[in-house]
Amino acid sequence: MKTASCSVLLVFLLSLNSNAGIISLKACIEKSLTSSTAVSQAAQELRKAANDTGIYGAPFYPSIGLSFNDTLAGYDVNGNPVTPFTFYPDNYTAVLQANYNLFNMGKDTAKISYYRKKQEEAELRLASAKQEAAWNCIKSFYEVLKAQKALMVSEILLKQRQENLKLTESLYRAGIKSKSYFLDAQVQLANSNIAVIRGNNSVVAARAALNDLLGLAPDSETLLEDDLKFTKYEKSIGQALLSAFNNRPDWLILAKEKEESAVNLGLVESNLLPAVSLDASYGIYLDKYARDSSLWTHKGALDQNSGWALSLSLNYPIFDGGVNSLKAESAKIELKIFDIQEVSLKRFINKEVFLEWNDLDRIHKSVPVYEQQVGLSRESMEITRSKYREGTASFLELVDAEVNYSSAQINWYQSIYDYKSQTADLLKAMGVKLY
Repeated sequence: MKTASCSVLLVFLLSLNSNAGIISLKACIEKSLTSSTAVSQAAQELRKAANDTGIYGAPFYPSIGLSFNDTLAGYDVNGNPVTPFTFYPDNYTAVLQANYNLFNMGKDTAKISYYRKKQEEAELRLASAKQEAAWNCIKSFYEVLKAQKALMVSEILLKQRQENLKLTESLYRAGIKSKSYFLDAQVQLANSNIAVIRGNNSVVAARAALNDLLGLAPDSETLLEDDLKFTKYEKSIGQALLSAFNNRPDWLILAKEKEESAVNLGLVESNLLPAVSLDASYGIYLDKYARDSSLWTHKGALDQNSGWALSLSLNYPIFDGGVNSLKAESAKIELKIFDIQEVSLKRFINKEVFLEWNDLDRIHKSVPVYEQQVGLSRESMEITRSKYREGTASFLELVDAEVNYSSAQINWYQSIYDYKSQTADLLKAMGVKLY
């Protein structure tokens, strides 16, 4: 179930600029789904579940079979010698027969119900695998953007430190600043170089993690589409919880497993009762029909060379060492285990949705604060830089102002990406499709 707010959040997924080689989040998610081994495995398991459903649906159709046996040498049914390797009605037997089970106390119905539920479970597991793959892709996507923005700020700070070194050197040469200022400027420049090196490494590592999800080589130059739009997610905590219990794959899977367990209990308990079965069959003896004469005159009547039967069978194990009773008890215990798991998962979902929603609300409130800090710290840095040129501010004050500004920039960028990433966390906890 997609909400309007979800659509607003993921609206930037819709573009892919192939000419510029920039990949959108939507394209990344689609690529991750095709590359995910977990998704591929879940798809194959769904195919198997569909086949199993077909297997256990077969008893609802009549079974038809043909048997044929030809005597190649020896004597036929009349005791006459058989000419070797001849094909003649007196030499072979052939039967075309159809069978159909009319009643078996609902066991076939229960079995097909069980395997249909298994197929539905497999469909949910495939959806869960896709959800997990999409979520991992979204998280990695924003980690790359965060690393790139941090690197960008570090590179800007590096240029500022290079300018500082030139300015400090000129002030030192002019006798306005001491040599220690000049040395400090060189130290700060070296620190900025180290920060850029680390930033590059962080980008490479984050991109390698994303490339792995996309099935690409770790060192592939993946260019991502950026987006700094900020839109508040409007769902209340109550709406988020309601969505979770209606849509979460793990909750739906557990419910389906519980249904399967209940069907299985009924099947096992049926083994404690007498087994009654009613079967119908009809057979045509093709060899008798063709064996009216050795000249193949085909004068045999079809109704005289066919037969049908309606059979009733009753089976009841008088003593089986208590096996069926123990199986029934195990099935009851399994159903109780699912009840306990249901309580446990319900508590977990309530806690997870609450925490994810609360974190999203916290980040939402933080973004404008970080944005304000960017403006304030930039203004402070510009004032401090002017004072430093005039000789009324120390180098340490300038360094602090530059660090505060770059930190504010990084925090602001990260808060936006964290909000988008955290929204994906909440949507996943709510069971809203991310792909």
